[in-house]
Amino acid sequence: MVDPSRLQITFVSTWEDGMHFSKGLTFANKEAVKRALIIYAAKDNRNFIVRRSTKTKLCDACVNTNCKWYVRAFMKAKLSGLWMVTSYVGPHSCVPFGMRRDGKMMDSNFVASEIVGKLRQNHTARIDELWEIIHTKYNHKLSYYKYCRPVISIDGTHLYGKYRGVLMIAMATDANQKVLPLAFAVVDKESGASWGWFLECLRISIEHVIPNEGICIIFDRHKGIKCVIAEWPRGEDGNLQVFHRYCLRHVASNFNTHFDDPSLKALALKAGHATHEAKFESIMQTIKDVEINALRSVQPDDSHIARYMPYTYLMSEDLDKWT
Repeated sequence: MVDPSRLQITFVSTWEDGMHFSKGLTFANKEAVKRALIIYAAKDNRNFIVRRSTKTKLCDACVNTNCKWYVRAFMKAKLSGLWMVTSYVGPHSCVPFGMRRDGKMMDSNFVASEIVGKLRQNHTARIDELWEIIHTKYNHKLSYYKYCRPVISIDGTHLYGKYRGVLMIAMATDANQKVLPLAFAVVDKESGASWGWFLECLRISIEHVIPNEGICIIFDRHKGIKCVIAEWPRGEDGNLQVFHRYCLRHVASNFNTHFDDPSLKALALKAGHATHEAKFESIMQTIKDVEINALRSVQPDDSHIARYMPYTYLMSEDLDKWT
């Protein structure tokens, strides 16, 4: 026989959507407290800041210093680790005048928990369809992509082990240097056709949330990608709406494949990262001196003379496209 008293029953928070916070509310864990605060802030269109956050304590306050709204929650050991609101000052006394409903308080974990059900039903759902879930439920329009740089990095890597193929991924970077994944796919091989399919799906998916012009795409110079970019739909004026640049890491990797010299590769990377023209030219001059010294001991008719010309190789790489 099983003792019913020993069965673990999932705890349900005493806070419900639509309620104000109050002293004595209990939650299953810290994540449940944070989620409730985000929902409350979204519905009330208020923003808060975290005053203190530890393993056993969470203190949040209104971003408006004139507003006294405040919540403090503790983990209670006597309640088997449940979290309880031990102090509450509210509701808000500030007026949300001019505050945009842009989901500022919704972090990636919260958004993921809201859209994961839709993705399980339809893994090909477009980004705007997922964002509509948040808008319908909380009346907020997510603006994450609005603050991303108009730059998309794409790359592919071979998969090894039980499942083979190539993993393709596209990502953006926001103003805080945080990487934001846009899309990924697994294909049988890296080819012009597979890159064409991937980038076309990407273009259709993001066109509702990212302006379809002035976008820079960084890649590894794969010929298939270059062809797809060249065929990207043009604007009404006939000009290209996207620009492409070459990933500096791949430029340096290809450079090292030709010359197999870690020191020269480091110099090439250093030149690529240089932000001042004088510094760039100084580094390139060092590479040029290496080439000049190497050619002094090589016959002009040497069929492998190119392996002694690192400076010439780099200068032929279209420097304006290094990124």
